[in-house]
Amino acid sequence: MSQPTLISFDQAVRLLDQGKDEQARNAFSDRIARDASDWQSLMMLGIIAGKQGDPTLAITFFDRALAIHPRHVDTLCNRANALMLLNRHEEALTSLNELVVMAPDNSSVWGNKAAALQALARLPEAVDCFVQVLELAPDNLDFLFRHGMACVTLKQYADAEESLRRLTTLTPTNPLAYHGLGLALQGLDLLDAALACFDRASAINPTQTDTYFACGNLLMSMSRHEEAVLSYDAAIRVDSKVPEIHNNRGVALRTLRRESESLAAFEMALDLRPDYAGAHNNRGVAFRQLGRLHEALECYDRALELLPDFVSALSNRGAALTNLNRIDEALQCFSQAHKLSPQQDDVTYNESLCLLLKGDFERGFQQYEARWTQNGVTKINETHGKPLWLGMSDIKGKTILLHAEQGYGDTLQFCRYAKQVAAMGARVAMYVPSSLLPLLDGLTGVDAMSDQITKLPPADVQCPLLSLPLACKTRLTDVSGVAYLQAPPRYIDTWTERLDVQLDKPTRPRVGVMWSGNSAHRNDMHRSIPLAQFRQILSLDVDFFSLQNFTHEAELPLLAQCKNLLRFDDLLKNFADTAALISAMDMVITVDTSV
Repeated sequence: MSQPTLISFDQAVRLLDQGKDEQARNAFSDRIARDASDWQSLMMLGIIAGKQGDPTLAITFFDRALAIHPRHVDTLCNRANALMLLNRHEEALTSLNELVVMAPDNSSVWGNKAAALQALARLPEAVDCFVQVLELAPDNLDFLFRHGMACVTLKQYADAEESLRRLTTLTPTNPLAYHGLGLALQGLDLLDAALACFDRASAINPTQTDTYFACGNLLMSMSRHEEAVLSYDAAIRVDSKVPEIHNNRGVALRTLRRESESLAAFEMALDLRPDYAGAHNNRGVAFRQLGRLHEALECYDRALELLPDFVSALSNRGAALTNLNRIDEALQCFSQAHKLSPQQDDVTYNESLCLLLKGDFERGFQQYEARWTQNGVTKINETHGKPLWLGMSDIKGKTILLHAEQGYGDTLQFCRYAKQVAAMGARVAMYVPSSLLPLLDGLTGVDAMSDQITKLPPADVQCPLLSLPLACKTRLTDVSGVAYLQAPPRYIDTWTERLDVQLDKPTRPRVGVMWSGNSAHRNDMHRSIPLAQFRQILSLDVDFFSLQNFTHEAELPLLAQCKNLLRFDDLLKNFADTAALISAMDMVITVDTSV
C-alpha cells in the first residue's frame, strides 16, 4: 500500500503564511513522522506553538531541532523569543549574547537582544542594540519605533526625534509614530511642533487615548489650561476608566479655579483607583484652595498612609498646617520632606513662608529664594544681564538695579529698602511699573527711577525687590512702622478740592473701603470679600469712599443701592491718586491688596 503524498516543506510554509495554521501544523507533523531528523519542520512546529500561545511546547520543538542542528541562528533566535514569553529573560539574554557573536550581521538577533534588555530594565544597553539593528536594517519600522520610544524614556530626545521622524516619513499614516515624535519634540522644547504631531496622531486615529492625554499634559506645561481640559475630556470620551486622566484633568480645573469640578475629577480618579496617592494629594490641594484645611489634611494623611515617602504630600501638609498656624507641626513636615529629597525647591519655598510667619527672617528669607525654581519649574528671574547681588559683596561706588518682581503691593512694601541700599554707598536705579511712578517719585535713596529699563543708567549688579530683606539681613526687630511713602502734594490738592465739591456734609467721618483685589490672583478667594458683607456698615451715617479703580459687573446692582458709597473708578488713574484719596480719609478698611 502506497504512502499518502507528503506535502513539501515550502507548501507547508505557504499554508502558514496563508493563516492556515492547523493545516500547516499537520503538514509539518507528517513530515517529522516520515523523517525524525527534519529539523526545519521541528523549528516550524515551534513557531506555530509560540504563535498559538504555548511557548513551553515551542521550546520543546526548538530543542529537538537544535539537537540536530545546534548552531542554526533562526532556531536559537526563536527559542530566545519563547523564553521571553515565559519571562525567562536572563536565559534568553544569555542565548542572544552568544548569537550576536555567531551572527553579528543578523538584525533579528540584535532586535531580540534589545527586547530582552528592555524587559530586564537595562534600557541604555537596549538602545545600543537598537542602534545596531538600524545600522543593519535602517528602515525596520518596528525597531525605528522601539528605538525612538526607548530614547524618549531615557530623555535622549534628539536621537528619538531622528528615528521617529524617519518613521513618519516611511509610514505617514501611522498615529503611533506621530505620537512618539510629539513626545520627542516636547522633550526638545519644540512645543508647537509637538502639539502639531499630537493633533496629527489624533486626526489619523481619533480613538487613541494616550495621545489626547499627552496633548493635555503638554498644554498644561504651556499654561493653556482650558485647552488642556478639552484634551482630557476627549481622552475620557474614548476611555473613561483611566484614573491618571481624571487626576490631571482635576489639576487643570483647579488651576482654572473651578474647584468644585476639580474635586469631582479627583473623586472620579479615586473611584477608579482608591489607593491613588497622587489623587489624594491633589484633592487635598483643592480643599486647601477652598480654605477647607481640615479636609485637606485628611487627604494628605491618606496619601501618606499609601506612600509614606511622598514628598509633595508632606510639603502640602506642612503648608496646610502653616495656614492653621500650627507652625511646629508644619516645620516637622518640611524637615521630613527635606530628609527624603534635600533639593526639592517647592518644599523649601513652603517652609520659607512658615519660617517667616514664625519670625525667623534669617532662614525664612534665605529659603524664599526657592521661589524661582519651585514646583520643578524655573521661573524667569529677569537679571537684565547683570549679576545678582544678595548682600555678599561690597557695592560701595557701584550702581545697583532694583527691580519690581511681583504685584504692586509687594513693590510698595519692599521699595523701602532703597534707602538702606543707598546707605551702603551704592547708586540706586529702580525699575517699576508705570502706574507706581508718580507715587514713588522722590523715594528716599533712589537716584534714578523709570518704567523703561533703557532709560536707567547702566548697572553693575541687580537685585529683585523681594530679595532685599535677605541682602540687607533683615531681622524681626529691624521692621519699622515709620512711613516712607507720601502722596505727592499736587495730587493731595486735587483730591482735597474734588472731595470738597463732592460732599454734602463735609464734617461726617470719611472711611475708605477696599473689598476686592486682583480677581486673577491665585489666592483671591481668601483675600477679597463680597461687597454684600459690607452692606450693613455701609448704611451708617458715614461717608464711604471706594478706593478701587474697577467694579465687577455683578456688583453694580448692589452698588446702586449704596447711596453713601462714593466711587471714583475713572479718576483713580495711578497709585498717587489712590494715596491722595487715602490721605483724606479718617479710616481705611481694606482687604489684603496694594492699598
